[in-house]
Amino acid sequence: MRWNKAQNELYSRLADCLKKRVIYDIDIDKYTDTHIHGFRIIVDGETWFENNEDLWENKVVEYGSQHTKPPFNDFMWLTLEASNYGVLMTAKEIGLINLHCIYDIVQKYLNIYKIDKCLNHDNYIFRVLAVLDHRTGRRKIKQLLENIDNEPIWFRKYIRLRAKAQNIYID
Repeated sequence: MRWNKAQNELYSRLADCLKKRVIYDIDIDKYTDTHIHGFRIIVDGETWFENNEDLWENKVVEYGSQHTKPPFNDFMWLTLEASNYGVLMTAKEIGLINLHCIYDIVQKYLNIYKIDKCLNHDNYIFRVLAVLDHRTGRRKIKQLLENIDNEPIWFRKYIRLRAKAQNIYID
């Protein structure tokens, strides 16, 4: 699936209450339409999630230097990126993921996984997409809201956004 088709499919899965508020901005190579340079989720004109090649490298190095005892060399970073654990923990802790993984995540979200699997997935990018999805009902949003303290801070705003849009949650 090409990115422009995937982007259209992501829009079609947005909850109706979010359709005019949320934008999936995918920066793709204009010649191939398969290589991604950046991925953003914009809510009410403000960037809530941004990932691009430079941001990934800078944040991962910053995150690694704060959370590891020995300094990481290039080989160690490649090993961390390649490991499922490293990718999942980075996404969970700082809300960022390697761009090379985004395409696979979006494809699995759109074509393979059911919404319940996405909502309970270890990878929070699946969860973000699922919380914004029209197939996630009010009851599930209420459950997520009740357990919001167990979620990373960066992810909580997506739950609140959806809950407010459906008049489930008020500040």
